[in-house]
Amino acid sequence: MEHRPSIAEPTDPRLGSVSQLDDHSSLSTAYPSMKPQWEGEIMTPEARDAKKKAEREAVVIGIRGEFLPIGLLLPLPFFVAASIIATLFAVTNEDNAELMVIPGIAGFILWLAISFASVRALFRIFYAHALKAGPFIVLLLTLLGISIQGLFLVTFPLHQIDPLKSVLAVGVGMFILSIVLSFTLLRIWVSPLLSGGVKLTLITVIAAGLTLGTLAASLL
Repeated sequence: MEHRPSIAEPTDPRLGSVSQLDDHSSLSTAYPSMKPQWEGEIMTPEARDAKKKAEREAVVIGIRGEFLPIGLLLPLPFFVAASIIATLFAVTNEDNAELMVIPGIAGFILWLAISFASVRALFRIFYAHALKAGPFIVLLLTLLGISIQGLFLVTFPLHQIDPLKSVLAVGVGMFILSIVLSFTLLRIWVSPLLSGGVKLTLITVIAAGLTLGTLAASLL
């Protein structure tokens, strides 16, 4: 009986070897699989916008966990500057005053390097969470400036004749206060539940509390 080629078989003799492949699915391995255009569930534009907004809020709110490095990095340049100045005053006298120029320049260069690294690290933290660092840094520095006098008075019993020990006492208090303020302000700053007016009111209350605390410390 004469063999009639089926539709699945090639009629060209040069392609006869292809007809020997009963399972043509193996040929699919020779071609890259196409990535589907849509992955996951198909959402409406409103649902997609809501999802993007939720993702952005999650990134922004994530900065709350960075309160510790922010609270430490912000006052670090001021603490280093005060420590260098106090050290130079402690070791300088009439005999070695001229020789202290070189250590003073070295200390200034060290302060510049630490300050640059601290500010750069702060901006990187805020940039990673899609926030501007400038306004928050100015606010936190303002609150620290309001409370520095009261902090000095509160730590006065710990001050010694040695200026370096005095700087250390005030510096430890400043770092603690900076961490506490950073923790509190970040929760207010990025809260999606608070309006701008409420945030401003809470920050004003904090500033007023620090001012009253400084006045109370000066009266003791």
